[in-house]
Amino acid sequence: MARALSGLNINDLNPRFFAYGQFPLYLSFFTGQILNFIFGIKFGTALSFSTSVYLLRFYSALSVLLLFFFSKKIYQNLFPKHSPHLILLLSALTPGLIQIAHFGTTEALLSLVFVSNIYLSLLLLKSKKLPQLIFLSSLVTAIGLASKLTALFFVLPPLISLFFLFFSSPKKLKIILLAFTYLFLTLSLSVLLSPYNFISFPEFLSSMTYEVSVARGTLDVFYTRQFRDTVAYLFQLKKIYPFALGVPTFLFSLASLPLLILSSFKASSLFRKKLLILILPVLTFFLYNAGLYSKWTRFLAPTFFLFPILTTYLILSLKGYLKKKKKIFLSSFLPLFLVIIVILPGFMFLRTYFSPDVRVQATTWMIKNIPSESVVLSEAGNVVNIPLTSPPFVVNNFDFYELHQQENPILSLSSVLFESDYIIIPSRRIFKNHSTSNFPITQKYYNLLFSKKLGFTPLKTFSDFPRIEALSLVLEDESAEETWSVFDHPVVRIYKKTTPLSSFEYQKLLTTITTL
Repeated sequence: MARALSGLNINDLNPRFFAYGQFPLYLSFFTGQILNFIFGIKFGTALSFSTSVYLLRFYSALSVLLLFFFSKKIYQNLFPKHSPHLILLLSALTPGLIQIAHFGTTEALLSLVFVSNIYLSLLLLKSKKLPQLIFLSSLVTAIGLASKLTALFFVLPPLISLFFLFFSSPKKLKIILLAFTYLFLTLSLSVLLSPYNFISFPEFLSSMTYEVSVARGTLDVFYTRQFRDTVAYLFQLKKIYPFALGVPTFLFSLASLPLLILSSFKASSLFRKKLLILILPVLTFFLYNAGLYSKWTRFLAPTFFLFPILTTYLILSLKGYLKKKKKIFLSSFLPLFLVIIVILPGFMFLRTYFSPDVRVQATTWMIKNIPSESVVLSEAGNVVNIPLTSPPFVVNNFDFYELHQQENPILSLSSVLFESDYIIIPSRRIFKNHSTSNFPITQKYYNLLFSKKLGFTPLKTFSDFPRIEALSLVLEDESAEETWSVFDHPVVRIYKKTTPLSSFEYQKLLTTITTL
């Protein structure tokens, strides 16, 4: 996205990039032009790559801050007798929301669109200003569609509200006209906000065909290998939500949902309608995205806002119940204890952003502690390579992804092992995804390396998280869906050659294929 943004100019707004819509790019581009004008730079000057990165990240952060505001408004609308302040704390310390606020992708903006649309849909049920709210909902939904096509699901909250109004209002024709107006305005505004989807339709269609093929698994690409043989829905419940939400919030939310549904049977019909407007679109979005072959964490980011709402409801309901039972000490101590437990993963995750990038930490240490001109074997295909320069080192970013397709893979790998003085594993991306019999040589290589039989011994490990197996779901997240960690806090491992072997000896070790 940053490359596409830095390639825009005032005379040519075609981003030549269609994995996402143009709205986030145009928003950042014109913001950059205004800033240029303020600082005396000619209007229309192309933005640098670094400026593009910062602008995209600025709007991600702003989107998440506004998301907190609308989450609070949703909570007030649903539970007017409950204090809405706790939800701000729980939302602000939700690891998944912290992370998307730092990424310059579309997920933060999509999350904001989803939350604000749900809030506007709640207002539709009781407001007399239906046309104004419909226009706002159309604009919000169009921003989502002009950012990414999966925002199509965000039409559900307003349509559900209008469905309820249709049966409760005597002016049924008006409600039908409002529904068609909403859909028409949404489509029209999305075209205006992302025009090159239609101006350059062949390129857009080609890009969408590719993206859909990757998402559904009909096109095999190296960066989706972690999803081989995974079970839809179970994968997200084990590999995404416990890490992106924190285990306490995830478990409390699961406990809160049935409690909330049961309590709705004793509540008014208006409350049940509001609850459906909140839950049904999120559930639909989850069922579709979690059912895809590609199950990246960011696909579910627009659902993260719901879990602080559910957790807040559970904690405050428990507090109210204990007060009602005159358990005064428990009503004060237990909710406070639960809040501390819930926000702990968020505080720990913040550590990622209060220290230098772990790849920079590893590079700094290697420059100080490894002899210059050392030959370093690393891995190609990572999001960002370890920023080692040559000189002082000779760095070989070896392509393990395509190793099994080489004409003589064992000879190729043996040669680089013979030449290497050090090995860097820049993330879990390859050894976690190639531990099956489909990749026997790569599997054998890591098995030998980790057991020290290759003659390399562990020298240093860099991580932003403590490695405590007993608390793995809370503290150790290399077992999560890989993009959760490899983008911003991978574990970097460094090995040193302590027992030199000949190329022939490496070949002999790698030839006997066994399983891990």
